[in-house]
Amino acid sequence: MVGSTGVALWGWSIRAWTLGLLLTELGIIFLFVPAHWLEGVYRQERQLAASRLGEATLQRLEEKSSDWYQKLVVDTGIKPASAALCERQGKDRFDDRGFSNLFACRLEVFWLAVRHLFFRFAALEVWWPAALAFFLPILVDAYLQRCIRQNQFAYASPTIHYYSRLLISMLIMGLVLAPMLPWTLSPLNTPLALGICGVALWFRMAYTQKRL
Repeated sequence: MVGSTGVALWGWSIRAWTLGLLLTELGIIFLFVPAHWLEGVYRQERQLAASRLGEATLQRLEEKSSDWYQKLVVDTGIKPASAALCERQGKDRFDDRGFSNLFACRLEVFWLAVRHLFFRFAALEVWWPAALAFFLPILVDAYLQRCIRQNQFAYASPTIHYYSRLLISMLIMGLVLAPMLPWTLSPLNTPLALGICGVALWFRMAYTQKRL
């Protein structure tokens, strides 16, 4: 009972931290990140993708991310509706002191970040086949190691189990937060994170006790 309560509190804490950091990240982008900075990140990351993954892959990423952005943001009316908030400038009997223009500029920066978000999601999708081929043998081997250790009555270190779970949680948090980060990320960061996650997952499964 205590163990299940601890796991539930742990999961709630990670979700709360992730949500709080994500909202903070979105607020910083909307309020403070300059448009020219985000445009520079946009260009640099595409240059990195072309040099690391090839021009053909970059072209596929651009087409796929543009299609997602068009269907999920533009065609659904979300972006036009946000722009409509700024169209009342000059129609009211009072002057908004340029707030509508400022809000419209910040919206453009925000939607540029969202457009780049879809590009990063498309780049993540490139690694799914390799991730499946990588994680499947890791999961099988970790499960077999756990069975062997249980049959041998080997000691399952709670410290290793705890820190491997912590590392996996941090990597999942990074997966949620990284796509909106307003600085350049290399496409090779993904396989590096997958490798670290695979090692942590092996230790978490292999050192899981019979009863937690």
